[in-house]
Amino acid sequence: MQRLGSTLSVVFGPSRSRFFAKAVTYARAVADEIEELEPDRYRASFTLGRDPRPYADASALIARVRHWRGSEFCLRGIPVDPTIAKDMGWCAGDQLRRHGTCRERFFWGVPRRCPACPLYDRERAEAELQGEGVPPPIAIELEFGPNLRAALRGEIPDELSAEVPDFVPDDWQAPPG
Repeated sequence: MQRLGSTLSVVFGPSRSRFFAKAVTYARAVADEIEELEPDRYRASFTLGRDPRPYADASALIARVRHWRGSEFCLRGIPVDPTIAKDMGWCAGDQLRRHGTCRERFFWGVPRRCPACPLYDRERAEAELQGEGVPPPIAIELEFGPNLRAALRGEIPDELSAEVPDFVPDDWQAPPG
């Protein structure tokens, strides 16, 4: 079940970071809505739907403010880890831009970012984890060359049979140059 139309909120500030003003300017330029909650404390809201831009913009803002002490991140009103929110925004924006929908594969499990994503389809993920809809494995045939086949039989081909010393003999001279 996809939850399109979800809202991702990024609350940040105040901060003594020299990048605080740039973060506010960026949030004003890209957020669907920005609200000053108190002096130098802002809430930027992004509506997540089928457009990849809000996902990428939210991810970029989160990357700027996630290490600041007062930053908070909520998806559908529920607090979310900033790393998960940033990764989810990056992934969903990329999937929408490239495919128009989520085509993430769940062969090896569900990444931590996916359950928070509005594009996540739990039924599809569970079916793929059970092996349904998974493409068959590709068979690759390797053929070893004659030297490797001989070496695997314990034979050393003539061109490889030169004796190699364990150390450089005293009578050897250094190469020129």
